[in-house]
Amino acid sequence: MSILKQTEKLCSLAVAALCSRKRKFQAEPVFIKEFDSEGTVHLTRVLLTEIYTNGQCVVTYPYDNEEQRSLADLCLDSLLHLLHLVEPEFDLTCSLDDYGVYAYPVSRFSRDASDEDIISDYMNNSNDEDPVRKYTIEEFLSYINDECFNDLGYWVRLLK
Repeated sequence: MSILKQTEKLCSLAVAALCSRKRKFQAEPVFIKEFDSEGTVHLTRVLLTEIYTNGQCVVTYPYDNEEQRSLADLCLDSLLHLLHLVEPEFDLTCSLDDYGVYAYPVSRFSRDASDEDIISDYMNNSNDEDPVRKYTIEEFLSYINDECFNDLGYWVRLLK
């Protein structure tokens, strides 16, 4: 696999892990990739204050210009730095295939439900009306990008 493909997969894994739940930061410095009119990539230092479950984040540019951006716009180094801050034990050496994104309904589970309860409910298909759903990371990210995921009705967790 090419370095570019590996980097893209690593970015996807970091984004999925970071947006598994809403997160707030004081003002964490990160770098955003921006393109000029000629297509050249430039890194801009911004302060990240919040990450949403839909893959978006709130950043503040120099001179207090706040805006919402996609987590995918952050450079890989910044994504890995944030991931280390929120999940220091997260294992990036394994394959993406080892992880599944579990969406479990707010109506039946608390946010801090155990991993075992979520997986057990998924395996046993205990509720046909409001089931626990499992996605690959790529499937889940496409649902988020296409705005097809009900982030108000489901909690999300990345599990191995």
